[in-house]
Amino acid sequence: MKKELILLAFTVFLGLSACNEKPKASTEDTTKINEKLKDLVKQENDDFYKKDVKIWSNHFAHTPDVYWMCVEEDVTLRATGWNDLEKFVGDWMKENPKPESASNTYDDFHSVVSGDLAFVRYKKSFKTEEGIAKTMLEHRTFQNIEGEWKVIGMTSAPGYDTKGSTPNIFMHTSSTN
Repeated sequence: MKKELILLAFTVFLGLSACNEKPKASTEDTTKINEKLKDLVKQENDDFYKKDVKIWSNHFAHTPDVYWMCVEEDVTLRATGWNDLEKFVGDWMKENPKPESASNTYDDFHSVVSGDLAFVRYKKSFKTEEGIAKTMLEHRTFQNIEGEWKVIGMTSAPGYDTKGSTPNIFMHTSSTN
């Protein structure tokens, strides 16, 4: 009887221990999440150039913690908090209402998923309306909110050669030296 009680207690202990373990994502799950994130990045970029703030805003968490930073050749744009970001980007879209074609290509896509957060980086290449080829190094931080991946952080910076830069480091100075 004592052996049976010990065996029963051990079996219950193993069962309870198994209930507390979180299932690990399979390689297939990770691949699906990565593909989903890649699709979301492309769609968010495409929606930005449609110049409709309501469509574009669906990609973001509408929280005070969200941030957005875009470094251009001659200006750095930054907004923190959804209310300011939506107004900032929405005002720009109203001032520049003509939709632009988003003929971007995406390379070197990398993502790391940790629980409800995903960290994504990639290179986006495109041609300006003047036909000049450009590359941007972009990062998105996503949070899974109620089953949907939403952007909580965005950075974008030129990925082309400037003095002091390498393919993965961009030096931005106010002078043209």
